[in-house]
Amino acid sequence: MSAGRLNKKSLGIVMLLSIGLLLAGCSGSKSSDTGTYSGSVYTVKRGDTLYRISRTTGTSV
Repeated sequence: MSAGRLNKKSLGIVMLLSIGLLLAGCSGSKSSDTGTYSGSVYTVKRGDTLYRISRTTGTSV
């Protein structure tokens, strides 16, 4: 193998690692640190979105 050239085995390894890193980056975990809702009061926490708040409280955006 000359410098700057990949053979099939090396290319396969590079592709496999690239796909693995891509999938690992896409599998982010959901934040469990969401606001709390008790009746008519919703306490907003960092990361809350209007969509999530509306789903939790049963209202529309």
